[in-house]
Amino acid sequence: PLARMWPAVFFLTWLLCGAEALHPTSHPASVPAKDTIPSMFLSNWKNLVLTWLGPRDNRNEAPKRNPGIVAYRTSSNWSRSSITEDSFLLRVGPNGVNPRDWPANAALDVSTEGLGAWVEHFPASARPPGIPEISISRTVWVVPYEDFYLVEYALHNAGAARVDDVQILDYVITDDSSVPPGGDISARRTQVQEGAAVFVATLGDEEEGGVQMGMGMAHAYGVYSSFQVGPSQGEDSALQQFQDTGVLHNNESYEGPNPTLGMVFSLSLDPRTTYTITVFRTTCDDRAAVLRIARSIWDGPLSSWLAESRLRVTKWLDYARTPEDLEGDALDLYRISLLTTKHSQNPTVGTFVASFHPSYGGKTWSRDALFSCMIMDAAGYHEEAEMFLIWMSEAVLREDDSAFHTCYDHWTGKWVGFVEPQFDPMGAFLLATYHHFLQRKSDILFLEKVRSRVRSVEDFFLNDDSEGQMGFGRPDYSIWEESSDHHSGLPKATSYFAFSQSLAWAGLYSAFRMEETLEERGDQKARPSVVRKRADMIQSAIEKHLWMEDRGYYARFFNTTTNTPDPVLDAATTATVFLGLVDNEDRARSHVNHVVANLTRGGAGIARYWGDPYFYDSRWNPGGQELTEPTAPWGVTTMFTAWAEMRLGSDVSDRLQWMIDRTAYGLMPVGEAIDAVTGNFVMTATPDVYEHAGVYVWTHLMRAGLAWPPDPTRWDQKKDHDPPDEIPTEIIVTVVVCSVLLLVLCTTGVVWNRKKKGARRRSSRRQSWTAGKDELLLQ
Repeated sequence: PLARMWPAVFFLTWLLCGAEALHPTSHPASVPAKDTIPSMFLSNWKNLVLTWLGPRDNRNEAPKRNPGIVAYRTSSNWSRSSITEDSFLLRVGPNGVNPRDWPANAALDVSTEGLGAWVEHFPASARPPGIPEISISRTVWVVPYEDFYLVEYALHNAGAARVDDVQILDYVITDDSSVPPGGDISARRTQVQEGAAVFVATLGDEEEGGVQMGMGMAHAYGVYSSFQVGPSQGEDSALQQFQDTGVLHNNESYEGPNPTLGMVFSLSLDPRTTYTITVFRTTCDDRAAVLRIARSIWDGPLSSWLAESRLRVTKWLDYARTPEDLEGDALDLYRISLLTTKHSQNPTVGTFVASFHPSYGGKTWSRDALFSCMIMDAAGYHEEAEMFLIWMSEAVLREDDSAFHTCYDHWTGKWVGFVEPQFDPMGAFLLATYHHFLQRKSDILFLEKVRSRVRSVEDFFLNDDSEGQMGFGRPDYSIWEESSDHHSGLPKATSYFAFSQSLAWAGLYSAFRMEETLEERGDQKARPSVVRKRADMIQSAIEKHLWMEDRGYYARFFNTTTNTPDPVLDAATTATVFLGLVDNEDRARSHVNHVVANLTRGGAGIARYWGDPYFYDSRWNPGGQELTEPTAPWGVTTMFTAWAEMRLGSDVSDRLQWMIDRTAYGLMPVGEAIDAVTGNFVMTATPDVYEHAGVYVWTHLMRAGLAWPPDPTRWDQKKDHDPPDEIPTEIIVTVVVCSVLLLVLCTTGVVWNRKKKGARRRSSRRQSWTAGKDELLLQ
């Protein structure tokens, strides 16, 4: 009977765990009402990250580049890119067009057919003058765990007449900026087999870490009408030749700076018909590896590679904790947000980048990344969270106070300068570490790995001047990083910010619980009480010095210059509530009510603080004025407020819907500020991954009871917000193995029992064998 049950058990397991269909997204064929995000990272989740940029960085700029891939990095040297531009040009008869002049949209695809792909769509309705009624889609497939990516062009003739003499140039401009002087910089076309060729650019000598960048057709037959291997500019460049005549000169080799590879495809488009062209790119350490990858793509075939990409993305998404009531746009944004967060992690270093936007310089903000870590943990992606925490436990610290730096380079993990000091990462690290420790079912091995860094962060708080600081943790510039005035530029003093101090309390409380675990193992038995005492001091200082009884809310900081609380109402102060520091419900409710009453903007959005000039008339605006007026709502403060409201039992459906309504085209998460008048997102910083995608995911999980709130006291009580118990892979394997062994044992026992009944009729030798087996089975 047990053997007969196994097929049903496995079928039921598959049905419960893997049969959910993804909700498709409908992409409009016309110019979207929402703008496209200006930047994106695309990762293969193993050793490759692409950077995509749109034609402009913000709305104050005219289009300045052809949209496409502008960087291709691999783990062999993350600080180096092998390309500067991967895009296309189009000609129809004598009329040529740059894609930068064709208003387009782009987004991650979560439909069944395109799951996980990055799709740029140039609609026929927005085509430039002189171009017939055709549309173009350019889809980038980064196949998870493979060392290449695919680019698929789909040209659709939407008109009733045939369109002849259509040429499209697919090109790549390589990046030789990292090649040492005198290094090999060249390119050539290599015929691999009959009808199949690969274009390979050599960027540096192999023995000095150079790479080979290759491109070619994704089919084992060549259909391009002309090609060119040459420079990026001048009469020998593929781009100039195509703009002049639409025909390339078929030059097969080139030596010189920035080798450029190009292929032209000539087509005639029948009415209401779509034609597709697919090419590949790869970067390897040697030319032979490029050719091996080309052959593997050709042997695929192509359709199987696309199917495999969809399958791998589906498996990853299906592993997430997902609220059962999510559907439509809410579900699509949830999954897009998960994928966006996944793409934001360096797959070998472990860092989470704050924003894909070039203005933010590829930085990992310590605080933001720690929240991304907790969000991935809450969603069920513990390996991603642990990779980051292990990196954080080894990251270089500030020399003067042994605190985390504000920012690190996303590619190398090295410190990069920005506003300091910001001490909120210190508490956030302890909080995230304890969160992961519990998510991993009190994994003591993980705790041992990070124990040294946990202790050093504890010492940062234990060894400060608590009496001179009135019980607070050390003063800093906290979450909004305002070290100087937005208008005058004059420097500001550090202060005791409610946000940083609340995180310090939550972190120390988390450390206290971890130290209790270590104490049980005989390690520094007096330490838990010392850590808890310091946490209590910070909590008391916040209640004593930041609570303003006459106003009914918490000050955003205690000014170290005037020794008075700052009365400006700041949404970041909701951390006192959602982190669990405030145990007086009347104070918590009064504070949240004041935030909502005074900072609600643009519907259900919440601004940072009243009069906030950033992105409006601040001298520090990275892209000029991008808002109609000051005091813009932000996604992160809207969700902070929602977390505090949930703690008080309020429904936050309207705030989650606001997050959906304020997305970019294709439900892509945006960045920091939203214009309260127009509803447009600020392009600069978009997407800021954790501040829209991450907090949206975590809020849904908390609301559905699938994740703990960021309140470590609730993790102890394990009440209504416990995440579902997960069965570790090791236990599943053990149970299956033991079950199989039990089945074998039972079957063998039945056979042995039957043999035992006939033992008297057997020879003494057979009786001896049976007895021996009896003893063996008992053993």
